[in-house]
Amino acid sequence: MGFNIWLRDLCKKKKLHFIDNWEVFTGKEEDIYQSRRAEEDGRRLCSSTAAIVGEEPCQQQSAEAPQHQQEEGEAQHVPLARRSHHPRVYRCQFSFLQLSNEQCVRRLRFTQDIVTELCNVLRPDLEPHTRLRTALSRETKVTIALNFYATGLFQSASADISNISQFSAHHSIWQVTNALYKKRLQYISCPMTREKQLECQARFVQIAGFPRMQGAIDCTYIGLRAPQHHPELFIKRKGSHSLNVQLVCDHQQRALAIDAKYPDNSHDAFIPHQSNVPALFTGPSQDCGWLHGDKGYPLSTWLLTPLCNPRTAAEHAYNDAHSGTRCIIEHCISILKQRLHCLDHSGGALQYLPKRVSIFVVVSAA
Repeated sequence: MGFNIWLRDLCKKKKLHFIDNWEVFTGKEEDIYQSRRAEEDGRRLCSSTAAIVGEEPCQQQSAEAPQHQQEEGEAQHVPLARRSHHPRVYRCQFSFLQLSNEQCVRRLRFTQDIVTELCNVLRPDLEPHTRLRTALSRETKVTIALNFYATGLFQSASADISNISQFSAHHSIWQVTNALYKKRLQYISCPMTREKQLECQARFVQIAGFPRMQGAIDCTYIGLRAPQHHPELFIKRKGSHSLNVQLVCDHQQRALAIDAKYPDNSHDAFIPHQSNVPALFTGPSQDCGWLHGDKGYPLSTWLLTPLCNPRTAAEHAYNDAHSGTRCIIEHCISILKQRLHCLDHSGGALQYLPKRVSIFVVVSAA
């Protein structure tokens, strides 16, 4: 009891308030302390009066106690304000359907009818597997992929045209590319029927008078970034890295065969013998005609090249017809690079590994 008196006097000197249950409060809890003290005084007075009179203790004070305790709890614990709810906003997808025919040709290099037909062909591979409204439609995926092929820029630039993220554009481009790569044999194949071969010969005769010609072969360079393994194999004479791609086309400049897996240091004459092109024009198929090649290829039973030193009039006529027929494969490569800048150095080198660049080239030729 003496210690409590000493502690109460110390609290008065420090301008603090002493409570019998050993709690010390600062001046902010003065109202709480006074209400609790009044409660205790009233309870003692009620108990003493009941003991003298012989009645039950007063119920009013006990009923008011929970109310004071509730007020005390409300003063000590103020409920936190809830965070305001903001509705989630989704981006509006954009596809070639919102473009005019001229804008579609300028941005995608194809008309709306051709892009629509391509969407129908790739429907099983591009259909979304979820019902979420944020899933990309096949029209949006094809729009992103074709814009990437046409411009040759980074994926973020192709993502902006459809108002999506770069990560979604990356998956869309590869989903469309893999779907087209699976169907490449439907569009890149050599005619095997006799009727189509005779028709191809007749069309080549109309170009420069060269008889029994089935197609033209040549190689071109496709730029890419320096690979991690053996980058010296892909260096060109000008110092850049590229692939040496072999292409065979017909009189309509349609790709008959393509091989895009060899580095730049591979010679043009080396690639045909590593592919299936000689097998298509040897044996039973040899009677149907030959392929047209430049002076970089060796003369063969299935491949005709120009004469190095023509002397007679017949030899000069042969070289003239050969040179006139060569423009077919040159125009085919030129149109392919002008339409799809991802294959041309003007659009910048493709920032991918050689294996992926090879897939891009095959898909572009298809």
